[in-house]
Amino acid sequence: MRKLLYILIFVLIIINFFLFYIDKPYSDKYEKYNLLLINENSENEKTKSSDDDFEKIDSAFLGKNFNKKWIYTKKTDSLWYKYIKVPNTYDLARYNLFFQKILRINDIKIQKAEEYELSNKIVFTFAAGDTIPARVELRITQGLESDISLSGSVSVIITGMGNNWGQEWIKNLLESEKPMTISILPDRWATNKIYSEAVNNAKEVIISLPMEPEIGNIDKEKLKILKGMNNFTVDIILDKALAELPKAIGIINYRGERVISDYETMDIFLKSLKK
Repeated sequence: MRKLLYILIFVLIIINFFLFYIDKPYSDKYEKYNLLLINENSENEKTKSSDDDFEKIDSAFLGKNFNKKWIYTKKTDSLWYKYIKVPNTYDLARYNLFFQKILRINDIKIQKAEEYELSNKIVFTFAAGDTIPARVELRITQGLESDISLSGSVSVIITGMGNNWGQEWIKNLLESEKPMTISILPDRWATNKIYSEAVNNAKEVIISLPMEPEIGNIDKEKLKILKGMNNFTVDIILDKALAELPKAIGIINYRGERVISDYETMDIFLKSLKK
């Protein structure tokens, strides 16, 4: 009886072994098929995500009454490209801010922004869906009829504070209940006093940072940004300014200067704020 049981177990092992090898090619094939489906679904998700990024950009512009004919999109295997004509209703800096807001709201991380003053255009580079290289070019074009409206908020900005303290009108401004933004020059003898009074009176504070003017010089200024400075130097300057004005929420400078508060400068500034 025991001998018969051993023989039965042995036969069952042989049958199981035989069935395993018959089934293995099908299992391998099934696994490969599953893997293929996963890869295809993954690629579809990436493409869908990328499409979503470009569709969100289109929706934002069309929602502001931009003409659909002004937006041209081209997609290749190696690059997705969007060319947007914008009317001269606003200057390039305003379009720059509008586009940055679109990217920020949709969590699209910009890699590079290049501004071309002579061509009146700005080119943004990023990865659509975090994988596909993408470029968007905004170019101001004359003669476009439009009723676009890039709405924004209105703020009273008291600028260039930091050199004076003690005058009655400054104290009255800072103690006023009216909402206003105080732009303060860093590294001045009255900077700390004006900053503390502004914060104590719940005023917004932004940094008034001298930048290289079109005419003349600013050698007397201790903290300044000049055209051609590298990112490392700009980062150091902004860090010093933020050390004096830690609750600053922005940066301002005057129009007509050679160095403007462009995307790159603001990007460094915002990264400094995050520290």
